[in-house]
Amino acid sequence: MGRPNLIRLSLHIGDYLRHTRQLRTCEHGAYLMLIMHYWSNGGLPENDDQLATITSMSSRDWRKHKPTIVALFETGWKLPWLDAAIADALIARERKSVAGKKGNDVRWRNRHGNADRQAFGDTSHCDRNAIAPQSPPLATCHRKESEQGRTCSSSASDDFDEPAVVPFLRGRT
Repeated sequence: MGRPNLIRLSLHIGDYLRHTRQLRTCEHGAYLMLIMHYWSNGGLPENDDQLATITSMSSRDWRKHKPTIVALFETGWKLPWLDAAIADALIARERKSVAGKKGNDVRWRNRHGNADRQAFGDTSHCDRNAIAPQSPPLATCHRKESEQGRTCSSSASDDFDEPAVVPFLRGRT
């Protein structure tokens, strides 16, 4: 008895009532509890004590109502229609999982791919390692300017060439 771990079961009221017209109120409750356990766990145990517990009946009440309830099941407490519904639900869940993963991959690529394009422009024709090789290191700029008594600023008199500035920082001062 595998555990399908499914959350929602569709109950078609007309079909249910046609199938269970002969049940008493307590037998409806027991049958529904068995169906829900079957759905959640992929099947039912064959042990009468466990079945009584699942139906929330005493052992005495279970023995009394069992013949009516067992008639709704096939041998081995099987419900072929519920097995088919479980299989369909598992297939649908797998399809949704695959679709969700694809959507997440696209979203991830778009979010991070666009960030690279915004920061560095279209890099298909550029060498990322060729950013301003003629620029002096920032520490050299500070040393020269502190000897002259100035602080670094973005003015036309700086030692930096305009193309050396990374595109997404251009215009910031």
